Amino acid sequence: PPFDLVLAVIAALVMLAAMKSKRWVQTTLADAVAAHRRTAVRSFAVSVAAETVLVLAVLAAAGVLVTSSPGT
Repeated sequence: PPFDLVLAVIAALVMLAAMKSKRWVQTTLADAVAAHRRTAVRSFAVSVAAETVLVLAVLAAAGVLVTSSPGT
């Protein structure tokens, strides 16, 4: 079913975003916070918001799959 593929793609995007975000936080945000740069902290907030949207999309797709009938 196409919903399974959509769910798998969205889950992969969430994992990729989390991996990139973790790497970015480890390298960039620590230095920026130490130097008191606000733009990096703002970028961090945008990154967290984007990951949140992706997770909500996964939950929405899972909700659709749970309520749909098998084989339709």
